[in-house]
Amino acid sequence: MAKKEQPANPIAPTIRRLLKISGRQRAWLYLALLIDLGLAAILILNSDFLRKVFDSVMAGQSGKFWLYTWLLLGLSAPSILFNFLRTRSVGLFSERTLARLRQMIAARSTVLPVDYLEERHSGDMLSVLNADLGKLKTLLANNLLDFSGQTIRMVAAAVYIISINWSLALVTFVLTPVLFLLINTLTRPIAKRSEEMQTEIGQVNSVAQDAVAGAMVVKSFNLADTQDARFHQANLKALKKGIEIARFWSVINGVGFGLAIAPFIVAMGFGGYLVIDQQMSFGALFAFINLLNYVVNPMWNLPHIIASISESSGAAQRVFQILDHAAERQDGAVTRLKAGSGPAGQDLAIQFREVSFAYSDGNPVLKDVHLDIHKGQTVAIVGPSGGANPPY
Repeated sequence: MAKKEQPANPIAPTIRRLLKISGRQRAWLYLALLIDLGLAAILILNSDFLRKVFDSVMAGQSGKFWLYTWLLLGLSAPSILFNFLRTRSVGLFSERTLARLRQMIAARSTVLPVDYLEERHSGDMLSVLNADLGKLKTLLANNLLDFSGQTIRMVAAAVYIISINWSLALVTFVLTPVLFLLINTLTRPIAKRSEEMQTEIGQVNSVAQDAVAGAMVVKSFNLADTQDARFHQANLKALKKGIEIARFWSVINGVGFGLAIAPFIVAMGFGGYLVIDQQMSFGALFAFINLLNYVVNPMWNLPHIIASISESSGAAQRVFQILDHAAERQDGAVTRLKAGSGPAGQDLAIQFREVSFAYSDGNPVLKDVHLDIHKGQTVAIVGPSGGANPPY
């Protein structure tokens, strides 16, 4: 039966699994999401008060000017509190979830099959604990809330902008979906390239650990050149993957910057005409352009955040590979024998009867072994290399 292929960019399943792993710590993330809603409301109120401040200045209404100025100052207190609580909640969620992941990896590594550990170098395992968990920290501590927060503010700003002047909003918004779709298309290959790069970095760490742990062997057998060549090849492969990712980012940044300023040019041009024609006030245009930042900038930032989430998703797959790998088989039959006196007064210290053992690949190492070890005996059990020329 063919093995089912994993999706190329499993962002949603990855996040769902991380949230499941986090357990009760999810409550801190949900609290941060509620705070983001409050911050979005404060953003709209700030813009509305700014609009009225400028309109009152243009109309020479000092009473309204001071009223809305004081209201703007008053909103600074809840903004400070909300941002503090948001950062605190995200920190508790991410750090406790990462601590649980580290504990799960450590617990799983002690029961992994021997053949798996032999195939996967300990340096690669360390790369998972360091580099891959570092990327997951970025996902949990920054990317998730950045994505949700910017999305919430974008929707709230767009609704308010439309309420100011729907025709100006319609003309301005024409370019924003093009920006999002184009950059999102460009960021799709990053997840796969990132997972490949993390694998290559694991190989680099493996070679480096061999060199450090076996420094005396390398010196004794004059293997410095050979070890340098191995490290150079592994490092070169990781470098090529990193350059590929950097090339993708350079295209995204170049294309995105050009498209990001276009909506502002349209808004200032057409909006200025509407103000001159007295179809909208100067304060309304100021509030429009101010909030347009929260609509256009996410169109530029969200694809970057999605790309970073995709990159972290690639790292998460390497973590899940360890957590999902079957543990060493523990269902072998065990016969407990009590040492005692054997026939003819011979005292038994250890006794084996029909003992068999095999690794997870199914190849038997021991098969139907019978062994009696008596008190006072010295018995050595050796493999092929030790048994070729026994010294006794």
